[in-house]
Amino acid sequence: MKKLFFAALVTLFISTSSFAADSPENVRSFKELHSSNNVYWKYTENFQKASVALNGQNTEYFYSPDGDFLASSKSFDFDKLPKAALKTIASNYAYPTYSLLECIVIENADQEINYYLSMEKAGKKTFLEISEAGTVTTITGLK
Repeated sequence: MKKLFFAALVTLFISTSSFAADSPENVRSFKELHSSNNVYWKYTENFQKASVALNGQNTEYFYSPDGDFLASSKSFDFDKLPKAALKTIASNYAYPTYSLLECIVIENADQEINYYLSMEKAGKKTFLEISEAGTVTTITGLK
């Protein structure tokens, strides 16, 4: 289920992001990842995904079919969210009513960062998108 949630978020994020040819300096280049033996690749019609463990953390890089960097994603710790988001989530999605399932951070080619959370309440999942400024938005249409 986590992989389905993750794939839906990345697809949503990539499809709404602008595609820049220049990749951020902290992102591994397409050529560098292709030459590594520790990378798992997945190819689709719309993008290529490289999954790699860096410094003990799984990171995924997304590229256009032409090899242009689109976005990267990885899990993160809940307490690393912007303070405004932590306050909103604490008041509207408090534990134990809601339980946290997964936290993902996605950085696109323009170095814009968005955070995504999946939470559960009485067997029903809720998905949240959090901006760098800490604005929390519920994502509808995902299951």
